[in-house]
Amino acid sequence: MNRIPFRSLITIPRETVRWKKFSAAKGPGGQHVNRVDTAVEVRFRIDEAWISSFDKILLQRDFAHLITKKDEIVLIESKHREPLRNFEKALEDFEAKVNPAIEAEEKFLEQKRKRYLENHNPKKLEKANAKRLKNKHMKKYTKNMKRITRKDFI
Repeated sequence: MNRIPFRSLITIPRETVRWKKFSAAKGPGGQHVNRVDTAVEVRFRIDEAWISSFDKILLQRDFAHLITKKDEIVLIESKHREPLRNFEKALEDFEAKVNPAIEAEEKFLEQKRKRYLENHNPKKLEKANAKRLKNKHMKKYTKNMKRITRKDFI
């Protein structure tokens, strides 16, 4: 199976990537731009088995502007004169956007997991419970002392 790797964070199977169309590029460039179809529209579906549910949720949340109603990511590129270079550039640009987002999300989840484990450490919980009980007893003692002193003065 021929796959397009994204630094091993996401790999897109080559057969799911479709070159939707070649079209004339827009903007300056003279006659070449007007007569040659070099712009590339690349599409691939994200609701297939090749992408994990975690990555799918991340893409839907952070890259909703690239996703169509049919759950396809659409990448359009027209900077180069050759369609193949535009295809590669579109995938490189997508990788440059997606990988930092995935890395940041993984880092956030790792920190969240680490904090959870720190806060749910049995020794730490036992110590916190002992401190809470000590404060509870001190408040009870203080209340009782106030009650006793009030009776004495009345």
